[in-house]
Amino acid sequence: MNAKEKLQILLDNYENNVHNEKYWNEFCHSYEQHGLSYLRKLLSVEKQLLYLLNNLHEINCGFELPNLLQSVLDHAIELTNAERGVLILNDYEIARNFAQEHIDGDLKISRKLALKVMESGKAILTDNAQGDQRFSPYTSVQEHRLVSIVCVPLRVRQKNLGAIYLDNRLVMANFEDYELTLLCAFAQQVSLAIENVCLHSKMSQRAQQAEEMNIALRDRVKSQTAELTKEILPITGDYWKICAQSAEMKNIFAIIEKVKNSELPVLICGESGTGKELIAQALHFMGDRKQNPFISENCAAIPESIFESELFGYEAGAFTGAKRGKKGLFEESHLGTLFLDEIGELPITLQKKLLRTLAEKKIRRVGGHKSIDIDTRIVAATNRDLRKMIADGLFREDLFYRLNVVEIYLPPLRKRVNDIPLLVKYFVQEYSRATKTRPRKVSSELVDLFVGYQWPGNIRQLRNELHRLITLCDEDLTLENVSQEIKGTVKNETAVVNLPELLRQVEKNEILKAMKMCQNNKSKASQVLGISRFSLQRKLEKYQM
Repeated sequence: MNAKEKLQILLDNYENNVHNEKYWNEFCHSYEQHGLSYLRKLLSVEKQLLYLLNNLHEINCGFELPNLLQSVLDHAIELTNAERGVLILNDYEIARNFAQEHIDGDLKISRKLALKVMESGKAILTDNAQGDQRFSPYTSVQEHRLVSIVCVPLRVRQKNLGAIYLDNRLVMANFEDYELTLLCAFAQQVSLAIENVCLHSKMSQRAQQAEEMNIALRDRVKSQTAELTKEILPITGDYWKICAQSAEMKNIFAIIEKVKNSELPVLICGESGTGKELIAQALHFMGDRKQNPFISENCAAIPESIFESELFGYEAGAFTGAKRGKKGLFEESHLGTLFLDEIGELPITLQKKLLRTLAEKKIRRVGGHKSIDIDTRIVAATNRDLRKMIADGLFREDLFYRLNVVEIYLPPLRKRVNDIPLLVKYFVQEYSRATKTRPRKVSSELVDLFVGYQWPGNIRQLRNELHRLITLCDEDLTLENVSQEIKGTVKNETAVVNLPELLRQVEKNEILKAMKMCQNNKSKASQVLGISRFSLQRKLEKYQM
C-alpha cells in the first residue's frame, strides 16, 4: 500500500474518529511518514508535466528524423528516470542510456515484448518482470534478468509506427502508474511529430525529384533548341535552316535581321510549300525570344467549334467534358512566338476576337471571367490573297492591318532557280543522314532538269521527289526514275520532247546571258548562275563558247 492509499483511508475515517486519541496519533504519524512523501511526489509530477510541455515544442519543430528520434528517446528516459531505452520505428532502431549516450552492440532487451506492444497498440508496465506472469512467455526477460519495464506504442490515425521501450535492470518499481499515463500522452504527441517529419521528408524528396525533372526538362529543351538553332549543313549562303543564295532570299534575310528583335506582327505570304514556317522559325530563333516557346498552329486544321477554346483556353466546367482548365495557344506561347499558319482559313466569327486580343494584349478563357495579360509575338502566314478576301467580305480589313505590319513575300521556287542546286545537295545529305546511308551523287543532267522545271509544289515537292529518287535508285541519282510529271509527258503518244537537247539549249542561253551581263568575268558569272567557277569553265568548253 502506497502513501496515497494510506492517507486516503485515514481521511475516509476522519468523521467517525474525530475524538479518538489513538486515531489522531496514528494520523499524525502516518502524515509525517507518508504525507510529505506524497507531497514530494505531487511536486515531482508537476515537474515532469512542465518538463513534458517544455520539450514537446522542441520535438515538434524538428525536421530531421534521426535527430528527432534521438531527442524523443532522451526525453523519455529523463521523464521516467529510466536506466536505458530503445525506440523502434518500423525497420529503424535507436538505443540510448540515461547519460544520453548511444548503446551499440547486442542490446539485451526483450524485442519480442516491444514488437507485441507495437503490433497491439497497448502499453505495458511492470514493477518486477521476473515475478510477473504476463512476462513468462518472453524468455529474454528471464535471461537478461530484466526488472522494471515500461513500453508504450507509437500510433497515429490507427496506424502503428513503432514503440518506446524503457527499463531499469537494478531498481524494482522504478516506474509509477502516473508515469505510464504521462509516457502515453508523450508518445501520442511524438507520433504526430514523427508523421509530420516523414511527410516533410517525402514532400522534400518529391520537390527534389520535381526540381531534377525540371532541370532535365530544361536541359532537354535547351538541347533541342540548340539542335534546332544550329546550322544543319555547312553550305555557304545558309540562313537559319534555309538553304538559299538567290538575291530574292537574301532580301528576305535582310528584313528578318531588321525585325527579329522587335514586337511587330509579321505576315508571311507565299504559295504552299515555299517554307513559310521556316521563315517564322528564323524570326523567333534568331531573335531575343529564342529561349521561350515557339508554338505553331495551322488554322485550317482545327474545327471551328473548338477553335476558340484552342486559341484562348477554357476553364473547368466551361462545357461538357471540361473537367480541368486548359491553357490556350496564347498562354502557351507567352513571352515567345505564336505562328498562325493559313490565317486566311480563320472563321470570320473568330477574327473579331483575335483582333481584340491583338489590340488589348489580353485574353479571356472560354467560361472564364478574368482577363489574362499575354506577351506573345504574332507571326501569321497565308497562301491566299487576303486583299481579295477583304473585298469579298471573307476577311476583316482591320485584322489584316493588325497582322500585316511587316509583310514578307516568299517567292515560289520557279522564281529563284539559283537555289535549286543548293536545295538538292541539302535534301540528299539530310535524307542520307536520317537513314544512315552514304550520300548519293546527283547527275548534272538531273540537276539541269530540276532547274528547268516549274515546281508547282515548290520546295515541298522538290524534297519529296528527291526522297523518292533515293528510295528507288540503287546507286547515284539519274534521270531514269524521275516521275513523269517532272520529265514532261507527250501531248500525243507519238511525239516526244527531246528534253536533254532542250535543256542544253536553255543552259547555253543562260550562260551567254550571264557572261554578257558580267562582261565575260567568269567568277562573277558563276556566282550569278549558282555554280562553281570550275563548273562554268567546263560548260564553256562543252559548248565551245
